[in-house]
Amino acid sequence: MAKTPRHMDKSTTERLPVYRSEAFRTPFAAEREIGLWADRIGEAVNSASGAESLRVLGLYGAVQVVKGQGTFITHTRGPLRVRAGEVMLLFPDEPHRYTPDRGWRTRWVVWGGPEADILRRSGYLSLRTPVVHDRLEAVSHAYNELAPVMAREDLGAVLFRKQVLLRMILDLYTASRVPGPADRRAEDVRRAMQYIEEHCTRPLPVPKLASHFSMSGTHFRRLFRHYTGRTPSHYISSMRISRAKRCLAEGMSIKAASAAVGYDDTFYFMRVFKRETGIPPGAFVKGLQISQAVAGGEEGQLMPP
Repeated sequence: MAKTPRHMDKSTTERLPVYRSEAFRTPFAAEREIGLWADRIGEAVNSASGAESLRVLGLYGAVQVVKGQGTFITHTRGPLRVRAGEVMLLFPDEPHRYTPDRGWRTRWVVWGGPEADILRRSGYLSLRTPVVHDRLEAVSHAYNELAPVMAREDLGAVLFRKQVLLRMILDLYTASRVPGPADRRAEDVRRAMQYIEEHCTRPLPVPKLASHFSMSGTHFRRLFRHYTGRTPSHYISSMRISRAKRCLAEGMSIKAASAAVGYDDTFYFMRVFKRETGIPPGAFVKGLQISQAVAGGEEGQLMPP
């Protein structure tokens, strides 16, 4: 990992000028009623910037680094290094700036509402962990699910967007709460998560998985859920569906994607996919096509948050 740029520390960032961004949309009436709404989504490829100021967004945001690396500066934490696979969390009252070393690709989801503030006060989002390693690709999944319904005002779409946001926030919270390596039990769980990521396309019965880490099935399940908020079986399904989404995004058929991630029964795969994402794989593919069309034809709507 590259080092923080020379002469850039917390005392330096505290002296940078701050400006407020007010570029957010007016929520629909139904969105105000349910208290949590998606303001915008987007993705872009950016080069290094020489800007020397911090910004207050006024909303919450999750910016995933898809490719590349750079520096994320917050008023509270100072400069932090970020790279591909990590997510930068933005808070409505926290001055920040992020810029790549040379260039990077990012994808983001921005949201607001009184329930967003409640979730923050409850500890689901914290300034103490402004950078999260997004193993479950929560931001990309939310982006792909939101793309086909962002402009819709019907009640179904409003509630669906809220559901997607809640799932994304839960996944980011889960990723942020695995403690450091000083905790031996946390390290065991981290090793198990890594093993699942590397072998999730193969059969992984939980008793065999527990035995691999010299634990009883009951103890393994309890420990895994304590640190991740998910059962091992749910985590395995999530990782398989994450890979399936990448396969579908690369142009694979539903049947081929199902086989590629370890499902022999395509219909069972489709049920699991809908259970994990809230939409069937066919709708997911259609959403990808729509978002790609938007990205190609309406670049002005895809400015960074």
